[in-house]
Amino acid sequence: MAFRLDIFHALVVQSVRESLRQPVILLVTTVAILLAALMPFMTAFQFGEENRLVMDGILALHFLLGAYLAGAVSQLGLGLDLQGRAAGLILCKPVRRAEFFLARFTGVLVVLALFSFCLWTAAVLSQQIGPLEHGEDERAGLIILAAVAAAHGISGMINYRRGSPYAEWSFFLLPIALGMALSFLLIRDLRADVASAGRVLASGVRLLPAFGLVYLGLGVLAAAAHTLAARFSSAPVLAGFMTLLLVLGLSLEPLIHEWRGAVAESLRVMGIAWLMPSWSLFWPADALYAGRSLPLTYLGWAALYSVTWTAFFLSVGTAWFAERELG
Repeated sequence: MAFRLDIFHALVVQSVRESLRQPVILLVTTVAILLAALMPFMTAFQFGEENRLVMDGILALHFLLGAYLAGAVSQLGLGLDLQGRAAGLILCKPVRRAEFFLARFTGVLVVLALFSFCLWTAAVLSQQIGPLEHGEDERAGLIILAAVAAAHGISGMINYRRGSPYAEWSFFLLPIALGMALSFLLIRDLRADVASAGRVLASGVRLLPAFGLVYLGLGVLAAAAHTLAARFSSAPVLAGFMTLLLVLGLSLEPLIHEWRGAVAESLRVMGIAWLMPSWSLFWPADALYAGRSLPLTYLGWAALYSVTWTAFFLSVGTAWFAERELG
């Protein structure tokens, strides 16, 4: 049976809509946006590095909450399908298991992309809140709050009048509202001062590769979570494996540096280095120091690293899913 794009597209759309109807996905995204808006007011002992502290905090929110979403969406999608009868009913139709498995994973990537766009927009707006070199603008924080309130308010009205799912509409309206808020800020600054609008635009362009790098890391985590969900559909088991993978990946580089100092270049060190993905490679905060931007060559190598690990996890997951018995 050949791979059919129309069936794959329909499965992806179904996966995204089913995931976004879960209130926890909307709750995590809304909390992340609000924390990003409040980040300039929560930094203490700044020592002249206000922007760096704000960006470090927002990028940490992006990675940690994104890692939670990667596991949660995989469990709420593929995990619940395997625990119930949804996967069996869908696969009774002319749908291959590989198509179903990869379509569910693509749906996770779409949700993470929307989440990443929301955090990127909130980060650009948050940089205008704190004490900057060219003055401060607390109204940017109000713009973020107004955008979040508008998205939830409009989705509430749609839910009341048409009975449409509130969480799904809210999640889809959040990136639209934040994008409109950023456009409003640019138009306002363009009328008052072209240089100010240019600084906002340059800040957004400089942060885009950084958030793209974190998104690549989240894609690897999503592939790992999706693979584990194909084998262990239980939420506690999946959470345990994901926590272990995250902790070991974060501690991998310091351990390797310590062992290299003791035993120099050994096969054991190199074997451990290739045993699991290193999440520190997807951390761009240091590259953004002093107004610098992330080199595109590094982003390209990181993308290759991410694609390699993602392909490995999906290959294992596809094999596991092909052998799994469905109810």
